[in-house]
Amino acid sequence: MSDICHLDRDWISNALTTGLIFGLIISYVPQHLRIIQMGSSEGFSPWYLLLGSTSSAAGMLNMIALSWPTIQCCKELSAGRCLEITAGVIQVGLQWALFTIILVLYIIYYPTRLKYVDIDIPAHDSLPPQHVKTTLRSDEWRRSVIVSWAVAIHLVLLTFVTFFLLFTRAPDPSGEVPRQISQWATFLGVSSAILATIQYAPQLLRTYQSKLVGALSIPMMVIQSPGGVVMSISIALRPGTNWTSWAMFAVSAVMQACLLCMCIAWKFRQRRLNIDDFGRPLDSSDSTDEIDTVVGEVSLPVDNRRLDSDDEDATLPSRSSIMASLIAILDLKGKPLIQRSYKDDVPPSYIERFLPLVLDIEEEGQQVTPCFSSQGINYMHIRHSNLYILALSKRNSNAAEIIIFLHRLTQVLIEYFKELEEESIRDNFVIIYELMDEMMDFGFPQTTESKILQEYITQESHKLEIQARPPMAVTNAVSWRTEGIRYRKNEVFLDVVESVNLLVNSNGNVVRSEILGAVKMKCYLSGMPELRLGLNDKVMFESTGRTARGKAIEMEDVKFHQCVRLSRFENDRTISFIPPDGEFELMSYRLSTPVKPLIWVEAAVESHKGSRVEYMVKCKAQFKRRSSANNVEIYVPVPDDADSPKFRASTGSVQYAPDKSAFVWKIKQLGGGREYLMRAHFGLPSVKSEQDMEKRAPISVKFEIPYFTVSGIQVRYLKIVEKSGYQALPWVRYITQNGDDYSLRTALEKGSTPIVQQM
Repeated sequence: MSDICHLDRDWISNALTTGLIFGLIISYVPQHLRIIQMGSSEGFSPWYLLLGSTSSAAGMLNMIALSWPTIQCCKELSAGRCLEITAGVIQVGLQWALFTIILVLYIIYYPTRLKYVDIDIPAHDSLPPQHVKTTLRSDEWRRSVIVSWAVAIHLVLLTFVTFFLLFTRAPDPSGEVPRQISQWATFLGVSSAILATIQYAPQLLRTYQSKLVGALSIPMMVIQSPGGVVMSISIALRPGTNWTSWAMFAVSAVMQACLLCMCIAWKFRQRRLNIDDFGRPLDSSDSTDEIDTVVGEVSLPVDNRRLDSDDEDATLPSRSSIMASLIAILDLKGKPLIQRSYKDDVPPSYIERFLPLVLDIEEEGQQVTPCFSSQGINYMHIRHSNLYILALSKRNSNAAEIIIFLHRLTQVLIEYFKELEEESIRDNFVIIYELMDEMMDFGFPQTTESKILQEYITQESHKLEIQARPPMAVTNAVSWRTEGIRYRKNEVFLDVVESVNLLVNSNGNVVRSEILGAVKMKCYLSGMPELRLGLNDKVMFESTGRTARGKAIEMEDVKFHQCVRLSRFENDRTISFIPPDGEFELMSYRLSTPVKPLIWVEAAVESHKGSRVEYMVKCKAQFKRRSSANNVEIYVPVPDDADSPKFRASTGSVQYAPDKSAFVWKIKQLGGGREYLMRAHFGLPSVKSEQDMEKRAPISVKFEIPYFTVSGIQVRYLKIVEKSGYQALPWVRYITQNGDDYSLRTALEKGSTPIVQQM
């Protein structure tokens, strides 16, 4: 037996190695669990995983090659003694295995939404762009797959060469490692150290650029940073090793400490910006109530095929009130391009009478309304581009419902053909007839959700042997959602967007103000979930006799998506619904409460005998200091013939927009309570009277304030109930922005009576 097999026991070294082995397991478990629990490996750099896996593999094989004579002693020693003398090999091998598990989890839990390229297809002006997933692999996912193959090939090649040398080179009688094996081991150790040196560079760069922690585990780095130093010391004390065996661990420990410091810094930044580790917004700081997620608490079974009868009455309009006899699409000359008769009580010849009736109304100086009657026939129409979409009825129909149906028909056709023009109608007669038949039956609206229609009415030709079957959603009471939807990670994103319209007169008084709000959702939920949304609704608190913990608001002109159960809302003001899949607008509302201008702008105008004009503009943010407005644009009107602009601003940039007869002051970020000044100078080539100079258009402002609501609306809870009992994550975000008309008539001649803002 070689002398190397009879080394004395080093209890200190053995205890240190045993502790490090358990420490390795304990340190890597938080990272493994974090990826599994979050269901995402977003935030990792594939190059970091490539370098780390190859570095640890080279280090493990270096240790095996240098310790091969010691490993051979296991043939003659007991199992306990064998484990004792090969503890260093086990330690390094465990390091490789645990790190490789991270790579495997990275591939398994790579976010599905990042695997393929997404594109946004523009929709109608009133709808958000349609988000479409393609089958094209994203560059990052393709890179990750290549990395996993490279790691596997690297491991196979190095393992083959190492064991080929170990089994073909005769051992030295003295127990020393043969020269060829020693050289190969040195190569492995040096390459391992080099790879370990640059291993953390791509991850440091990735984390620095994203400014997010992502799926990285801070507890793992807290344990491993000092543990790497201890591990390098432990390996250095093992018999038969040299500096090439422990250098990689020392370098890795230093680099990992740098990454740890960066992640801690980003953690504080995320808390300040109110976002999570993946950059998604957390609850608004203005909201004091929690967002509840209820999983598996089902008081009544949710049937996927039908709703309660009272819910059907709430979501489906009355059949006796919305009957339409004929739908037609006409060009500007009144010529029908396509038409579909649903009842025989209105002859198609009445279509040709529509445009003459419209012209007669215009000649009489009256305004053409969307609905009018003539000779017992009701004409209901909307205009889109150069087309009229017309509905005819002989009965006393619900005109508002039919107008809404015409808008839905227009939106569906736009989503199918991208543009709704005469040419697109002439090229798609067959599909339009199919859509008209599916969207309306005997004059009653049926399925109007384009996502459901696109599942079985396509623009591709059908083969005779393959019959496209309509999805189950067409025959369900829940016609807006199909069955069998599955997501690996169930999430709900809820945006409360409020638009402020106001007008301030020259005295500083707000003469008109209103808040137009919308609750928009993105649902990525499996199955048929039921959602319940609670707001700080004043009427709800009064009807139930409860007291609000904070401010309560009274909403007006509330309009819901068809998925909301109206009967339940009328009874207890609970917004209960089965959501469509993907993006949709849940509800809209209006508040006529007085609003103080969030961004106050006034301008002092000094005219110099009509030859030049100077402006001094003051901008002040009149909201809380903890909030800030983004992408602020202030449009100040100037005379039409102004030229030779000169600007000087204390912040932001100023541009002259001659097409709008105004100059634009752009401020990227305007903090709450801040006040800034800007000066502008223009030449006036033509002389105008003072009366003309006094006729000025109002100042208009554009802005967006995240995590802030001017009305004080709050989401008290968002409960998600599904019979399978999965866990779902709700995310809520608040945004306040300018409406279509945010104007201030506060541009006055210098020397006039100062404007006193009315609070």
